[in-house]
Amino acid sequence: MSNQSPMHYPLLLNILLGLTGLGLSPLASSATVHIAVASNFSNTIKSLITPFEKQSGNSVIASYGSSGQLYAQIRNGAPYEVFLSADQLRPNLLIQDGYADSSNGFIYAQGQIVLWSPNKTNHLNKQTLISERRDGLLAIANPKHAPYGSAAIQILKQLNVYQAWKKRLITGQNIAQTQQFIASKNVSFGFICYSQVAALPPDEQGAYWLVPTHYYKPLLQQLVILKKGQHNPAALRFIKFLKSPQAQAIILRHGYLPGPMPP
Repeated sequence: MSNQSPMHYPLLLNILLGLTGLGLSPLASSATVHIAVASNFSNTIKSLITPFEKQSGNSVIASYGSSGQLYAQIRNGAPYEVFLSADQLRPNLLIQDGYADSSNGFIYAQGQIVLWSPNKTNHLNKQTLISERRDGLLAIANPKHAPYGSAAIQILKQLNVYQAWKKRLITGQNIAQTQQFIASKNVSFGFICYSQVAALPPDEQGAYWLVPTHYYKPLLQQLVILKKGQHNPAALRFIKFLKSPQAQAIILRHGYLPGPMPP
């Protein structure tokens, strides 16, 4: 026979009801969601994970890479439950091939690209690419795997300087590695995501040219919930959080343009 006093049960019931009112349950509060995140969004997602974990009681495991690398890993059985891509192509391919669910996906941000140098004395603009194309090296992310690398190629072609720079391109596996190449000063400058510059302390932001959006196709960044995460309440809760005004404000503060307002 249990020696638990009956007077404890109303207290326990009130606790359970309180958790339910917050959209949580005793079991869900300790759940974990494993997310795959495009490298350009790494600083931003870290600022989003902290309030999400605090408010939900869930834990987030984040893995980073180029959208193409993460896409290949997902198809090869990686244990990710939510995929935050830097494009729409790969999430839509995963939906088409049965790896992801279309019902919960949405465009969570629109990226901006910059031409960046850690040397603050540089004055960067489109003329930089035109007049300096015979000297130095230019870093970009691998256009086969990274949408920001593809955007960089589009910009060079729009300015009619792609052929001049083609043999001087230094390619990073992803946008994070591209930033490292530029920061090392082994290249003259390069194309990275604006949010990467915005995340730096003011005295380390160097010089940059925020490229007008008409030079490249919109960098619409889409997320999808993967088949492995369809029945994980933490995954669904995380997606809901990213739609919230709080999360959207954090995303804007990190240098992204708003995507279409999710339902």
